[in-house]
Amino acid sequence: KPSTTTAAATNQEEESITQPSEQAATAATAPPSTIPSILTSKPRTIRALDIWGRRLQAVPYNRWTLGAATALDHWIAVDVLDMKESTWEDLLDGLAEDGGGKGRDILTVRGMLFPEMVVAAGVE
Repeated sequence: KPSTTTAAATNQEEESITQPSEQAATAATAPPSTIPSILTSKPRTIRALDIWGRRLQAVPYNRWTLGAATALDHWIAVDVLDMKESTWEDLLDGLAEDGGGKGRDILTVRGMLFPEMVVAAGVE
């Protein structure tokens, strides 16, 4: 049976993953040069960026599950690129009308926000 201290530490770790850190909370006040211009008016997205970055630090991208990688791409598509849910669904179903351009946009933004993913995937 885990000790109360261990259980408290585990709860604290889980909360730190699911709740924005102090760093993320202050990211909205960081100098504009440190935040990608497409995110400057989106404090919630900036906080989520911090959470995704911490997940990536905890588990290298090449060890992520398909669900985790898809969730990240969904976040990029909908929150960062302002893609509609219906467009995201079309991408998943292979029905994108733009010949994959939106999919390439997601990959480009993912590589820009998290350059370590590009290296982890073996694409430099």
